[in-house]
Amino acid sequence: MTKAHWITEAAARTGMPRPRVERVARRLLAEFEGLIVAGCQIELRGLGRFWTELVPAHRRWMPKSRDYRELPAERKVRFKMSRKLRKDMNP
Repeated sequence: MTKAHWITEAAARTGMPRPRVERVARRLLAEFEGLIVAGCQIELRGLGRFWTELVPAHRRWMPKSRDYRELPAERKVRFKMSRKLRKDMNP
C-alpha cells in the first residue's frame, strides 16, 4: 500500500477531507523521521517499535569486481512487531 492509497483510505474511513488527512499524515511521518534521525526509539502500541542500530565498519566481498571493499560504519533502522500484531498475523 502506498502513502497516497493509505491517505485516501483514511480519509474515506474517517470522513475527513483528503487534504486535511494528508497534512496530518505528512506531519506525523516527519515527526517520526526526526525522532529516528535523532536516535530515539519509537514504540507504537499494537504495531511494534522502531529503533536504530550502529553497524560497524567492515569488509565485504564484491563478486562483480572480485575483491573486498571496506564499507563505512552506518546506522540502520530496525523494526520489531508487537506480540499482538504477530498473533493477529499468525493465528
